[in-house]
Amino acid sequence: MKYIYITGRGRSGSTVIDAMLGNSKSIESVGELVSGLGRFNAMCSCGKGMNDCGYWTSVRQNYESKTGQSWDKFAKDTVKSGHVKEFMDTLFGKSKFNRELVKDTEQFTQGLLEVAGKKAILDSSKNPNRALWLAKFYDDSKIIHLVKHPDGVAASKYKFIGRGKGYKFLRKTYLNPKLAPLYMTVEAISWMVGNTMIGLIKLIRPKKVMLVKYEDFGAKPEVIFEKLSRFLEIDLSEVRDSVINGHPLTFGHTIGGNGVRNSETFVFSTKKGKKRPMPIFYKFLIRIFCWPLMLIYGYRFI
Repeated sequence: MKYIYITGRGRSGSTVIDAMLGNSKSIESVGELVSGLGRFNAMCSCGKGMNDCGYWTSVRQNYESKTGQSWDKFAKDTVKSGHVKEFMDTLFGKSKFNRELVKDTEQFTQGLLEVAGKKAILDSSKNPNRALWLAKFYDDSKIIHLVKHPDGVAASKYKFIGRGKGYKFLRKTYLNPKLAPLYMTVEAISWMVGNTMIGLIKLIRPKKVMLVKYEDFGAKPEVIFEKLSRFLEIDLSEVRDSVINGHPLTFGHTIGGNGVRNSETFVFSTKKGKKRPMPIFYKFLIRIFCWPLMLIYGYRFI
């Protein structure tokens, strides 16, 4: 039961990359699964709540009938495996909790793929600790490290601050717009720290992690899809052709992620994020903190 996981910073395009790859005949895209499992009244991209969606109720019934265990307990344990405070325990630990969660995750994955009729599940929860957990404990896992230019990530966060929606950090939202310079500093540092943590996972399990730049899906789709196909051992030629030719792509039964998932179809483009303005002061601030990884990833400093 192959488990594909997208990890990286929030606002890096994971929702559309998840949905895009979910248009493969072999991959079932489910969105931000880690947090979504515990919110069974949340909205599915089909327009129904998960508790009213035939797809997700079938997945839940399948899991509970096969394991005899509570869905809520599985959801709670899965959320725990994705929390950043568990990173060191996951890195060095081999606890009974991890062994039991592996078995539960295998049962869940098998049941979901039976409902979907696919070969691989794709989860875009992004949490680095969940990526580490999968890389260490789940044998048939592949981790996509999705990286986006820090300007694009920060500009998206800056937009929400300007609209009064606040700044979200470590599952909390801060609403004071006067603290925008502090929020942007935290965001720049978080981009460095988060991506460095994922780089550590690649050092530990090099064959399980592939770094992918969001911008490359638009700049050189032939190359990036060929590399992904080899890494995942899944034919992505049909998705590649749809992206290159600008054909509409569809969403499955995804949970979490940004509002684009509520559309019936979408056409993939990496240019949309460039329309978000951000004061030059914040761009300078970002480069003060992010320049080492920017250079390593091949992003221009100026």
